[in-house]
Amino acid sequence: MISMQWRKRWRSLSSESGSASVTALATIAAMIVVLSGLLLVAGVMGARGMAQTAADLGALAGARVHADGTGDPCVQARAVVEANGGRLQLCGASGADVIVVVGVDVRWKGRPTGLTASASARAGPSP
Repeated sequence: MISMQWRKRWRSLSSESGSASVTALATIAAMIVVLSGLLLVAGVMGARGMAQTAADLGALAGARVHADGTGDPCVQARAVVEANGGRLQLCGASGADVIVVVGVDVRWKGRPTGLTASASARAGPSP
């Protein structure tokens, strides 16, 4: 009798019934976390590309105004940067060149993340 009770108790303690469900749930949770991280990285890369485009175009527009002497290059650069979804963080003229730094807010699922992607550009006449 003692051996029979011992076997029943041992079976109940060593039962692995339901362990596959727990493993599957843990795997799915890990996959969701990894996918969310990848989506955030994709959002950062997209914002960085947008910032670079806005910086390039803003620097070119500012350099044109600076070369023509028709106004403030940073005013023109700001207008072009904002039209391209960026925020002008820094602008200045160095000799015949115009240098701009642009920031774009990183968004995830349409909401701001608190991160900013930045890019800089320099434009002017060829040497």
